[in-house]
Formats: sequence, C-alpha cells, structure tokens
Amino acid sequence: PPPPPTAPGRLTKTLKIDRRLNGLPAAKAVGLWLEDRGVRVPRTAVTGSPRIGVDSAGPIWAAMPWRFVLDEAVSARLAKGERRRRKTAPRPGALEADRLLNLGPKSSGWLREIGITHAAQVRELGPVEVCRRLHANGRPVSVVMAYALEGALANCHWNSIPWETKQFLREEFARMKAGVG
Repeated sequence: PPPPPTAPGRLTKTLKIDRRLNGLPAAKAVGLWLEDRGVRVPRTAVTGSPRIGVDSAGPIWAAMPWRFVLDEAVSARLAKGERRRRKTAPRPGALEADRLLNLGPKSSGWLREIGITHAAQVRELGPVEVCRRLHANGRPVSVVMAYALEGALANCHWNSIPWETKQFLREEFARMKAGVG
C-alpha cells in the first residue's frame, strides 16, 4: 500500500472526507468516527508545531501548535508491530472473522454476536445484509462497515474498493436503513 498521507488535506482527500461532514458530530451514525485500536504511542514520540500554509487564518490561529508529527523511528516500530501482529497465530478461541482485513477487535466481536464467524458467511449474505443484522442487534453501523466488509472479501483496504462498488453499497445501505427491500 502507498505510504500514509502526510498533511491534513491529503489525509481527508485519501479518506474521501469532504465538506458534507462539516458541523456533524464524529459518530458512527454519521459515517466518520475515531476508533481505539489499542495502539499506544508514547507522548515523547509526538511533537507539535504550527501548521503550515494557514496564514489566512490570522496570526493567532496560524501559530497554534496543531501540526502533530510522530517520530519516524516510533512510526516504523509501530508499523512493523502491526504487520507482525497480523501474521501471528490467532488468540485462543479466535475465529476467522477475527482476522478479516479492515475489521478491528470490536467489529469482529459484533460479527460473532450475530453468528458470523467466517468470511464465507459474509460473502453469502453480502455486506449490506450483514450490516442490517448488526443494526438489528443494536450496533451503530454505518456504510463504512459495508465498505470494510466488501474490502475484506476483496482482500483490500476499504478505501481501495472501486467508486462504483461504493456507490452501490451506499444506495443499498440507504435502502436498508430506510427499511426498504
């Protein structure tokens, strides 16, 4: 995969975050949220500095230390640790759903709650039907979960699935949330 984006504008472009989300809360129901993956970064590995190229915001806002940089050595160790963790044997009692690409421990647990333990079940039901079942089970799913499941089946990051597939999933997800079909 390509290296992660190094600036806020590039990050939002990569994640397809646009002005439609302005003013909305960061919540799963909105489709944009923060998720704790259990990765711990030492405070000393993060430095703050003024943002670059925001002089138009005025001298006070332009000087705010809101540009955060992760120490390269720590970043490399974290990335190596992530790869190593994916390759190790699953924990005792873990199921295939625990190893699906794009899904963290919480999402995998949700799948187990509704009886989904293998990728074949996701493939048979389809991502939107899985989301419907999660929603019916009280889980706050968004269309991003459908993207994540589709990406897992295609063995790619959810952000890499084709635009047309995302459009189809968005339409089907909206129909599912509206109770149609």
